[in-house]
Amino acid sequence: MPPMPRLLSASKDVLIPDDAGSRSNASRAWNPAADKDASTASTTSSRSSLYSVRSMTDSMLSRRSSTTSYTGSSVYSANMEIVPTLTRTPWELERNKRPWSQHSRRSRPASVLSARVFRELPREIYSCILQQLEALHFQSPLNSCATCYLRDVQNLALTSRAWEKVARQQLYGSVRIPADKIDAESKKSKTKTANRIKILRRTLRERSGLAKLVREIHVPELQRVYQQSLPQERSQLIDSLASLVMACPNLEKLVGLYPTYEHEFDRLTHALSTRSSLKERAWIIRNTKRRDSGCFDGKEEEMYYASYSDPVEMFLQQHESWPNLQTLVLHAQNAGSMNFRAFIATFRQLPNLKNLYISSFGSDEFNDRTLLALPALRSLRLQDLHGLTDRGLLRFAGSDAAKGLRKLSLIDLEIMLLPVITKFLSTAENLKRFTLVQDGSPGLPPGAIMRIPALSSKSVEFLHWDILVPGSANEDLASSIAAGGFPSLRTIRAPSDHDGLLQNLCRPVAQITQDSDHHLLSQLGGAKLSSFTRYLRTLPAARRAAQRRIEEARRRPAVKIVVECDGVVQSTHTIRSYVGTLGSKIEYLLEPDVPGSEDAVAGIADLLRGGAASWSGNNDVCTGGGKGEASAEAGGWFHAPRQRCASIGLEDLF
Repeated sequence: MPPMPRLLSASKDVLIPDDAGSRSNASRAWNPAADKDASTASTTSSRSSLYSVRSMTDSMLSRRSSTTSYTGSSVYSANMEIVPTLTRTPWELERNKRPWSQHSRRSRPASVLSARVFRELPREIYSCILQQLEALHFQSPLNSCATCYLRDVQNLALTSRAWEKVARQQLYGSVRIPADKIDAESKKSKTKTANRIKILRRTLRERSGLAKLVREIHVPELQRVYQQSLPQERSQLIDSLASLVMACPNLEKLVGLYPTYEHEFDRLTHALSTRSSLKERAWIIRNTKRRDSGCFDGKEEEMYYASYSDPVEMFLQQHESWPNLQTLVLHAQNAGSMNFRAFIATFRQLPNLKNLYISSFGSDEFNDRTLLALPALRSLRLQDLHGLTDRGLLRFAGSDAAKGLRKLSLIDLEIMLLPVITKFLSTAENLKRFTLVQDGSPGLPPGAIMRIPALSSKSVEFLHWDILVPGSANEDLASSIAAGGFPSLRTIRAPSDHDGLLQNLCRPVAQITQDSDHHLLSQLGGAKLSSFTRYLRTLPAARRAAQRRIEEARRRPAVKIVVECDGVVQSTHTIRSYVGTLGSKIEYLLEPDVPGSEDAVAGIADLLRGGAASWSGNNDVCTGGGKGEASAEAGGWFHAPRQRCASIGLEDLF
């Protein structure tokens, strides 16, 4: 008689056979090829036995009995192995052997914020994220290109409706027209640029809601295309861009294209003059025809005056609809471009003028009398103005218009009297950034007594001091800083610090040169370099001179430490010297305003460069997908090779 299987207990959930034999028999009970020669009586007996077992099992479970014994062989038959058995899986058997953990017993998926949370976020949060994204792409001109930035913003717009609203505001609030492929032909490149402008203009005309969003238009590559074009092609480019400007009623800035104004009518100048929300304007003025206001060669025309043909009146009419203009740049390419009346009337037509740049005008155009007519400003840059004298500058420094200045740049004015600079620093109580660039060294007038400190300012934080020819001015500034005349000063940029007097007042640094500084070394001989770069106003030469002073100081021992034990010298340590002052809050900086430039101060030449990405001659190319072509080859998103363009704004000039 086969071994009898154990019945279920009331406290167990599965059937467990007594030995391996019954387990194997139970597994064979599920075989469809069972014994077909069994008699009908055996089958009936098996069914009745199974019914008896089930009935007894139910009764036992109802009585919560733990064990039961059976007598008699008539209850079970040989076919009892058809009863199924439940076997625990291996992971169930090993579950009790694992160490107990609250996280493993109560494992829950990581909490995910619902879509409702993102829908209820303020739009300012989304806008802040997009502003950070824009900074990552354009904070350095070698990081990315406009195509990659537009791709990322477009992907965010496809994420959700909340993102779409903010991304649309970002895309059309600051319109960027990317550069063409670098391997494209010149004529084909110009055609593609014009087609992009036409498509954008058509979109803005058809959808007035998008047109009202446009605040800025960035075309950094258009300046280069404009300079390389023929006169007829320039006219077509100007007309297409003018039609785009006319489609944007709330335009505030046009960045990247600065055509020359020749006192003649052109559509772009007229289009910009009709934008009442415009906040900045750059005038690159050139006088092609030497004409005085209201004077003509014909005898018959001398009897009449036509205001529409007067170049001064034509220039003034451009400023009539700019009540919100804050930044104005006036640069003359030749003499005779403006006069006193044009300057005075222009300033009076701009009630919200805050930042003013004036350069390269003749002595009969901009002089001391014009300077005294300037309104109260926040930023002022005067450059290469031969009509200004020390007396006129001294009078302006004491006026109310100079008290509110926060940024002041005096470049190539050749100031001879040090009290002029002292007056500006002491009068402008909110001055944060001061720039002085000239060849000669200013000094005291004969018989004057210098006070200590000679120069002082409680508010200046950034000081650019570049006097090419050595003189007493560097010594006066160094002694003033050492005497505490500049308590808020944090950065000094002195490309012409020949003796290292200003460098010695700043925090010590170990390395100040860059890898790109070797270009000038390769062009000039080593013996000739030291004498040539002494009066060379370039940042690579200044960085090499500063690094040479650092290396010379390292050769000198500063502190010698001798370790003795019982009168026996065990070791000797020498600490080398350095250039600078430990604990100083001032940083010695020799970096340009425009990354990659050899000139420290940004100028009109940088503005008209055409968005060049590299000033050292290296063509840096963007193919999408990151900082190189590796990510594109790995399957990432990529685009046609385009040169990275550095978009230089008017704010970089102050």
